[in-house]
Amino acid sequence: MTIKGSLFIDLMRFALAKKTTQEQLRYIVLGLIFFTFLARVMSTGAKSGDSVSSSQAGDDIYPLF
Repeated sequence: MTIKGSLFIDLMRFALAKKTTQEQLRYIVLGLIFFTFLARVMSTGAKSGDSVSSSQAGDDIYPLF
């Protein structure tokens, strides 16, 4: 499956997991609006090999105590 196909399926699963119909419709609309942007960002990240650096983004957080 392509990146766009799996992204679309994930967005729809996320939207349909909401409890009320109003929330589901809201997230479906938002998912369709932002789908092209997210697909473009994910495909450029996969092409440039940024997946290694993005997976370590949380490693810079130091404990507060």
